[in-house]
Formats: sequence, structure tokens, C-alpha cells
Amino acid sequence: MKFHIIMPYRPLSYGSLNTPEGTLEQIDAETWRTENGDVMKNSREDIYRAIYFLRKNSVENHHIIVAIDSDVHPFPDWLAEYENLTVIQSSYICPPGASNPPYRRLCAAYEQAISTVPDGEWITYGYTCDLICCKQWDAPILQAIGQYGDGYVYVPMFVEMKDGRQYADLPALIKGVDPTPQQIWVDWRQQITCHDLTWPEPYADHITEDDFDHFIARANEFGQPWVIEPCGARNYGYYNVLTMKAEVARRAGFRNIGIGFDIAFDDALRDRAGVQKVVITNSYCYHVQTEGYRIPFRWR
Repeated sequence: MKFHIIMPYRPLSYGSLNTPEGTLEQIDAETWRTENGDVMKNSREDIYRAIYFLRKNSVENHHIIVAIDSDVHPFPDWLAEYENLTVIQSSYICPPGASNPPYRRLCAAYEQAISTVPDGEWITYGYTCDLICCKQWDAPILQAIGQYGDGYVYVPMFVEMKDGRQYADLPALIKGVDPTPQQIWVDWRQQITCHDLTWPEPYADHITEDDFDHFIARANEFGQPWVIEPCGARNYGYYNVLTMKAEVARRAGFRNIGIGFDIAFDDALRDRAGVQKVVITNSYCYHVQTEGYRIPFRWR
């Protein structure tokens, strides 16, 4: 079983949100020209890294749909070196003076990408280009689908790196800590955030996939079973990397197209599509570009 993995992308951006406004034209693989004529190098390598790890760490050769905005103009053969990948361009043009243009564009790109997938096929919504999936991340999701079927949404655990400095109630900094399963699944979910797992920032100047594997091995010692919760609850499962039938996503729809559309979509999966979320607690996606924690991930 293969998924259509929907990956939104806007060059020169942070999370497809903080970006130069207006038309972006590709100059070369990493360079784009803005509407005012500035030529800017896209120093971030997110999309290439995300595709690399999806191909390396998936048990299935999933179809990747890269969704770009209407004012992004890449070369015709951009990303053509990757098999089973499609670039789709949103037709949405943000009205002049509309609030929160980046969120409106992002929401529209998601919706248009979903519209290209037949009802009976599986999509993975919200696989942003600053994610790294763990080894065989999709295997337990496929296993869960075999057990629970079409009427659920499936989501791996979201992992973010933190050092504790922004949490004044923590007794000590967590930077450099080799965590215990109790800390990962219980203590830090109570003290920091429940819907993702805290990976302590190391003292090193970079991290590698081996470091990620070590964190996962520690987390898996807890033996946490799958968790089923309502969509919209987000007690364990985040609102990104949601795998579901395309028809389920369409039933939920995107009525809120501004800021908060992603949370509203998760809520709508509960309220309009009527589905629950199976949180796959032995599958992990690391959010590399967590705000404030940008330890380089050495991958090539």
C-alpha cells in the first residue's frame, strides 16, 4: 500500500510562512529571484533532505506531491531526478489586503494537492519539508491500517529538540541529557508539551541519523502501545503527518483558510469527518527546524 505524501514547499521560507512576498523565479537549484529583483540563495536544504530520508527510510516507494504556490516558478525539470514525484502548482491568488497571506497560500496548496488524489487512495497530509522520518517509519502505520482500516487517521509521533531554557518551571536544563523512557513519555510530556516528544539538545555542534536512532531506541524501551484518541484532541498525536483516505480529508474540508487552518482541519476530521486518530507510538518524525533549536543535521 502506497501513500500520496503531500509536501508543501515555498523557496526562501521558514515553514512556507516567513518568505519574501510576490513572485519567486528559479535561477538554479538553490537560487531564486524575488519580485523586486533580489537574487537569493536558498541556504536551507530542507526539501532535498526530506525527499532523501523518505526514499531511504520508507518500506514503500510512496508518491510525493510537492505543492507550490501560484507565484513560485521553478524550472520545468525541477526535482525531475526523483522518481514517483509530482510537482503541483496551486491556482490560488491571495486577494490584495487579505490577512495572513502565507497561511492562506499554504492552506490552498494543501487543498489543491488533496484534490488530485482519488477518494479511495491514501494521503499523508502535512508532511512539511523540514521533517526527517525514522527508519521504516511507515511499516507500523501500514500494520495499524491493516488492523483498524479506512475509518481512522494515522499519525506518527512528532519529535522536537529542546533544551529547557524556555520552561521556567523545569527543575534543571535538559540540554545534554541522555533521556530515560520515563522522561520522554511521561515527565516531559507533562512538563513541556504532550503532543510531541522532547529530544534534548546535545552539546555537540551537529547531529546525525545515528543520534536520532539512539533517541528512538530510548523511547521504544517504554513499550508504549498504540494510542487511539479523537482527532482534535492532540494529547499524543500532532496535526501534521496525518495519513488517511483522501475522501476523509475531503469530508473534513478547509473552511478556515487563514491562520489556524491546520488546527481547524484536525478538529474538522472529528466534527465533520467523524474519525478518530490512531497515534503510532513506535514511528517518529523529527521536526528539524523547531523555532530556536536549529542544530545542523549532518546527512551528506
